[in-house]
Amino acid sequence: MKKLTEHFGSREGMLGYMLIQLSMFEQECDVTFYNRNPILGVRVSKAIGAAMMYGAGAKRLKTMLENIEFSDGTSASLTEFWTVNPMPKGGPSKQKLNAIRRSITDP
Repeated sequence: MKKLTEHFGSREGMLGYMLIQLSMFEQECDVTFYNRNPILGVRVSKAIGAAMMYGAGAKRLKTMLENIEFSDGTSASLTEFWTVNPMPKGGPSKQKLNAIRRSITDP
């Protein structure tokens, strides 16, 4: 934990770094939250990675991380995140992901 804090400054710093990388490389991920259902097999909006590549400042990035858009049409603030889990390219099939979604959301 000490090493992560030294490198990223905070938990949010580490998550922000991960989101930027996922956005730039258009890699799918699963995101879990403190108070809502997870989203699975989504991509982070390319706008975050593009903003970083074209020199967006800290203020612009902070605004973007308050409303992160995902490929499934949902959005969330970084403060809602519990974990971000990168998924391998060509990962689980959509059928498997849908089965997982149903098992999570159906009582």
